[in-house]
Amino acid sequence: MDLVTQVALPLVKALGSTLDSRLRANEAHLSSEDVLDRFEEQLPQLFINEWISKSVSKPLSGYALGEILDDTGSDLKTAGTLLGASFASSALSWLIVRGIFGGNRAVGTLTSLPLPATESKLRATVEGIDPANPYVAIAALQLIDDTDLTPEEFYIKERLLAILEKMYPAQTLDRLTKLLASGASAYHGYKRNGDSIGYGLLWAFTGRLGLGLALAQGFAKPAP
Repeated sequence: MDLVTQVALPLVKALGSTLDSRLRANEAHLSSEDVLDRFEEQLPQLFINEWISKSVSKPLSGYALGEILDDTGSDLKTAGTLLGASFASSALSWLIVRGIFGGNRAVGTLTSLPLPATESKLRATVEGIDPANPYVAIAALQLIDDTDLTPEEFYIKERLLAILEKMYPAQTLDRLTKLLASGASAYHGYKRNGDSIGYGLLWAFTGRLGLGLALAQGFAKPAP
């Protein structure tokens, strides 16, 4: 995740809580196997939807706010532009997923799994799963001690691990695109600031947001 996005993402995710609650109520009648089958069916498309939304929203927000705000070349204004772009990108990504792709159906499905309402590490982990980041979800599930689980919970955990592990190739591609965007942003920061390695490293953390801003500033051109 891009560094600046960590500030905005929790705020934007909170906007979807009401819709997720409604979805949970509609799917409460499903069995564990039904829920997991539906999750497995929906997960690849959801990952693609998230990837498209972020690949569009991040560069677009960086470029748009760069054109509007970052016209002086000052470091402070560039930092402010990136912060504003992170909020705009998170909001735009959320709107794309909800409005165009019909919402985060797979996560809503998981919330209807028959797990204890409280004091359940598995429930807390399942409700925190981000299908766009299967590596993180797998690591969290693997930390859960099997001896603390009922047979039903153990089945749910193992099935979730098997489903999420199928997404490794897709996330590898996603990480590659992030790496390329970070490399391009780093090169822009390096050239924009008089071949400064320090600025290049800082720009590397801006990822796809920074790439959009770099295009607005004039890619790899010196600061005015």
